[in-house]
Parts: sequence; structure tokens; C-alpha cells
Amino acid sequence: MNPNTNSDSEAQDIYSQVQNALATSHQLHQHNQAVINRQQRKGFALPVPCDKHPSNNMGVNLTNSRYISLDWLTLTTDRQTNRYLFRRIEKYFRVQILDTGHSIKYYQKLYQAPFGISIATDRRSGKNSEGEPNIVPGAMVILPAGALSRLSPKQQRRLLLWFKKNGFKAKRLDIAFDDYTQTITPGLVRLAHVSGNVRGFRKLFAEVNATDFVDGPTFETYYLGTRGKNGSGLFLRCYDAGLNHPGNGDFTRLELEFSGDKANQVFDMLADLPLAHWAEYMMSVISGSVNFIDSTFSSRTDRCPRLPWWEDIVGNCGVIKISPYKTAVRQFDKVAVWFDKNIKSMFALISDAAFHRFGFNYEMLQSFWVEMWLSGKDKYKHRHRLLLAEAIA
Repeated sequence: MNPNTNSDSEAQDIYSQVQNALATSHQLHQHNQAVINRQQRKGFALPVPCDKHPSNNMGVNLTNSRYISLDWLTLTTDRQTNRYLFRRIEKYFRVQILDTGHSIKYYQKLYQAPFGISIATDRRSGKNSEGEPNIVPGAMVILPAGALSRLSPKQQRRLLLWFKKNGFKAKRLDIAFDDYTQTITPGLVRLAHVSGNVRGFRKLFAEVNATDFVDGPTFETYYLGTRGKNGSGLFLRCYDAGLNHPGNGDFTRLELEFSGDKANQVFDMLADLPLAHWAEYMMSVISGSVNFIDSTFSSRTDRCPRLPWWEDIVGNCGVIKISPYKTAVRQFDKVAVWFDKNIKSMFALISDAAFHRFGFNYEMLQSFWVEMWLSGKDKYKHRHRLLLAEAIA
């Protein structure tokens, strides 16, 4: 046997062992860096799913595999708070606010700062006799994810409390749920929607957005709900955030966007709640706002169980449903419009028939409609009393 052959074989074995060791070390470094990046993210760790009752489990066992946090905040006010507002934003985010020299819809001046922070002031309210816009006190603040992620949860709560005490109201508020276990995926959300297993949206509109990256993977986002004045105040996004945020590991992000009255209700509650209850409250709001069920179990939605992957996520959480303010008043307005379009003509028809066919005069007709009113009150149901109470409040 040639001794050189043995030497070459041993050298090759040593070289292979070194390469394997280097590869293992590199993988370990990447894993540790991903863990560090996840731990540095601003959010709250969620309870680990277990067999305990939710009230006994909430806030006891924690995991670093799931996070929940504020992802967007848009606020408005009718007060003149420019100086105090600018000072507060610059203090918390350590930025300098600059005048852009531009204007946006409903506001005369626009200021911007790093991390996507925008402040609009001098609200427009109609036009004067010369055709120029009337300027009234008011401001709008936009704090995107890039700005909110720079604050600790404690700083976020202090800022929200300051906004509330100074008369600000939320027009948009996003809650982001990050799942590093990838129990939820855009594909599962899409399948649930196609199968008719999604509940929680007044008007359900789905859209898929896919983008091909240079290095190959496809970034898919699935949207549920509608935006704008005709929407329900709830909009959902689900996407593979690991592709969008490289270096933080593979994880799925579920974002719930609240707008209008719903956003302001969540904002008020977060500002008042102690920080220790933020994660519990936000997960309960998610659980109460959207539901993925097995509709094949029963024709009644309340009897249908959650899909297994959704049960794994929200099974240990409470359920808090956010409803718009003054729902009954809005329903009363709809009833009034319906009466004006459909019943008013029949009301006139009956009155004319009473005049010409039965010989009624105005006093007899008045007595007739009073009797109709009193007999109708005897048939009031609970929903009628709610509408009346809200209409006269």
C-alpha cells in the first residue's frame, strides 16, 4: 500500500471534518443571531398553549415564539397643540421635525420626521367669502411601525396616555401578531376563506398579492375585509414576514387594522390598561374580531368549533368584541330613511282614502293616527325600545 495514499485520505478526512465544523458553527451563529434579533423586537411574549383553563393560564407561561405589538397609529385632534405635540414627538423618538412646505387633504401644513413620522396641522374647514380655505385648530399624527418599534412597551403606553389626556382620538390602529411557529400561514387563511370558514367581517373581500424576489422566494399577502367609509372598520392582512424582514427568522405576521370608532375604542382601552394586561387584551380583541371556524360541523355559527390551527393560537385567550359607537342610532337613521322612501307614500294613500271613501275630516284623521300610534306602542319589542332610547338620548 502506498503511504502517500493514506496521507492523502487522512488529510481529506481532516479537511471534511473542518468544513463540517465550520458549517455547523455558521448555522449556530445564524440561529443565535435570529434569536437575538427576535428578543430585541418590541413586543409582548404570549402564553404557551396548554390544557389549563384560560383564566389560570393567561400570563403564567411565556414563550419567545409568539409576539404581539402595535404596528400603526393615526390620531387626530381638534385642539391647537402644535408646540406641545412637536416637543413630545421629538422627545420620545429623538428626531427633528421639519416643515415640508406641502399640504395634504384637509390640512394646510405637513411636517415630517425620520422613521415615517408625519404631522399635519391647520385643518381646513370650508371656504370663506373670498374662496380661501378657513383654517381651524386641529392636527393629525401618523406613527407607522418603523416609529413605534423604536419605543419600548412602557414608552408606548406613556405616549398613548399623553395623547388621550390631550384630546386625541385614534382614526387607525393596527395590531400585529407574529408567529414564529408558523402555525398560521397565508395559505391557511386563504383556504379558510375559500371554504366559507371566516367570520367577523360585515363585507368580505379577499385579495392576494404575490411578488417574486430576486433570490427566488415568493412573498404572498392575503387580505380580508374592506376599507373606507363603507367598510366595517376591520381589515386583515396575513403574510410571510420572514421574507419581508430578513434576519429575524421565519415567521408569519397577522395584522388587524382597526379604523374609525373601533380604532378609538382599542386606543382608549390600551391607554387606560396597565402594561401587564396589554398582551391579554390585544389577543382577546383579535379573538373577538375574527374567527376561523369549521362550518361543516353545524349550520349555526355559534356551535361551530374553531379550526385546529386557530384554536392553537387563541384557545387560551378571552373574547372581546369591538362594536362601533351608537350602533342603535345609526340603525334608527336607516329606519328613518327607509320610512321616508317607502312608507311616506302609503301614509298619504291611507289618509286620502280616509278622506274620500270614509268621509273623514282632519279631526277624525288625527284621532285615527293617534290610535294607530298607541296600538303600535303596545307591540314594541326589545329592539324597538333600544332604537327609541338611543334616538332620544
